[in-house]
Amino acid sequence: MARNWHDITYLMSGHDQQRRAYQVLRELDVFFQLKAYAPMLAGSYPLDLEVDDSDLDILCEAQNLLAFEQKLNELYHHHQDFHCEAQLDGALPTMFASLRCQGMLVEFFAQQIPVRHQAGFRHMEMEERLLRLGGYQARRAIRTLKAQGVKTEPAFAKYFGIDGDPYEALLTLAKLDDAALRRELPGLNVRALENEVPPPKKLITDDWDD
Repeated sequence: MARNWHDITYLMSGHDQQRRAYQVLRELDVFFQLKAYAPMLAGSYPLDLEVDDSDLDILCEAQNLLAFEQKLNELYHHHQDFHCEAQLDGALPTMFASLRCQGMLVEFFAQQIPVRHQAGFRHMEMEERLLRLGGYQARRAIRTLKAQGVKTEPAFAKYFGIDGDPYEALLTLAKLDDAALRRELPGLNVRALENEVPPPKKLITDDWDD
């Protein structure tokens, strides 16, 4: 069954840092205030790879990037270190914003394409596949690399023996099925995850209305 990436209940029932992240998202009211932009939490937290300095990454779809910038300014200009600017992600216009809430860094990325087509989401989806195939050993090793200051995609590349630019390589590998991945990556531990804790009752963030 495909994962529902809008379900963030794992934060509510997780360790202290995850619960703090949940409270930050609630304080900012991200999933209601930005509902028109299909916000999705991406990055380390959904993969259970967060370390002490991990930030919260929010991906959004915005056909009008200037209107999105205005919305963020209206909502969050008073927060510590608020900053918003237009960027290019490759050839894609991107509106980037960041702020601090309760001491935690929160970053917003908006593009004019659906979130599921954005590189940030595609990286995360591919990384989840590798973690599923690699098992607990892979998760522990990658979290250790991240705690040492290695960024997420380079950490995956180092552990799984992925050559070249890790950001581009992950997108290329995403086109392969699991059997082809096992052949392609000599560093892939193919043990499936076992004894996973069942997920808590789902809370769909699309339905937040407060």
